[in-house]
Amino acid sequence: MASGGSTEEGSTEEDELDSVDETSEDAKNSEASFGTAILKSWKKRRVNLSSDLAIAGWMLCPIEEIFIDMKANQHGDHRKAMERVVKQLYTGESDNDSMGQQLDTFWTEYEQFLGKRGDFSSEYKWNSQHLKQGNSYLWHKQYSYPYTEMLGKVACRVTSKILGIGSAERAWGAVKHLKTNKRAHLRHKSMEMQSTIFVSACMESARIRRNERMIDPGAAINFWTDDDFDVNLESWGISSANMARKQRIFRCWVEEWEQKLIDDKDKGPVAEAKLWEKYKHIVWTDPDNDDALFTATSVLFRGGKKNGEWYVVGTRADGDTEPWQLALVTEQVAETEQPKNLLIEKIYTVLEDHDDPAGYTAE
Repeated sequence: MASGGSTEEGSTEEDELDSVDETSEDAKNSEASFGTAILKSWKKRRVNLSSDLAIAGWMLCPIEEIFIDMKANQHGDHRKAMERVVKQLYTGESDNDSMGQQLDTFWTEYEQFLGKRGDFSSEYKWNSQHLKQGNSYLWHKQYSYPYTEMLGKVACRVTSKILGIGSAERAWGAVKHLKTNKRAHLRHKSMEMQSTIFVSACMESARIRRNERMIDPGAAINFWTDDDFDVNLESWGISSANMARKQRIFRCWVEEWEQKLIDDKDKGPVAEAKLWEKYKHIVWTDPDNDDALFTATSVLFRGGKKNGEWYVVGTRADGDTEPWQLALVTEQVAETEQPKNLLIEKIYTVLEDHDDPAGYTAE
């Protein structure tokens, strides 16, 4: 019995060890399969991502971080890719003999560029403002093109091209912005032209903002926005006591165009902008608590296609926010005194006979 018991005990321990080994082996296989899947995905896309043009731009980039990486990781396949790019650029302009001479000239000039020798030996060139701003093609235009026969021309063409998926992402973002509910049937050509104009305008605005931030803070140039005129300009040394400001009209009811937005369940950016233009920074009190003062900080569409509705988001002094229906906000605004700096003129009723040119009167 004793020997039989020990045999059963030994077999149980062996079974447990086998199960542990199988579990660890499964875990290793799982990890290996996940890593293999990642590597397979990269290899599948590597040819398209690491194009000859991308490799050439990497090899000719003078920006310090990329330049160091390029020197440390460059090998023969990269140089073959560079040669293919040079041949493509000069196809039709050179025969075999002259192409060989041009490649020889290019690689001679490239070795000077790589070792910072010859025309590339000056220290100030490698501390250029163009490199700090990431403008490799401008750097090559200034410091390579005038001094080299081949490298400058190739570098200016290669480093000025946009690589990656940034352009595609921007184009798709523009399409999503333009193709709203009521514009879902825009034709391909119209969408292409409108998205091109929209993206160009966005890039130009971003360029202007970027240039403004780079301006010397001590320069005698001030960039004013509408927000600067919503406060007392005396803090800037300018007397605003006699400055004429436009009176803002607030109609204390849900207007027809607002009700149409609610009925149509229009939650697009145009509807949001229209509503915010009416309700921005308006204040009102809670009907259940006169001490609770709310300030409009945004407008919000809540709900689905059947029961969706626009709300005004009010924020209290303690930072708590609460969405309010438009009808309730207009009702409370009519009973709440508005800050003087908003220059609000409240209108309470619509004239039935429309004698007033604007169709409204103030009580």
